Amino acid sequence: MVKNAIIRCAVKESTMGLQTFATEKIQNLDVWDLGCVKASVFFFTLFLAAVLPAVLMLEWYWYLIPALLFAFRPLYRAYKKQ
Repeated sequence: MVKNAIIRCAVKESTMGLQTFATEKIQNLDVWDLGCVKASVFFFTLFLAAVLPAVLMLEWYWYLIPALLFAFRPLYRAYKKQ
């Protein structure tokens, strides 16, 4: 019981959730910032491919399937009617 109280005092839990935090921070970004994020992800992927060449030995559909799965939700949410 005392241990939990000490941990709570030391950590000072925030009332802001991760989604609220991310939403506030994303509002400060413009088109150029989002483009920089995309470019950094692209080049980080190239870096991983250079470091782990075995990943490049996979068949093409092993890249397409996750790409489609990850793209489905954002596309659906962007084009759904309110």
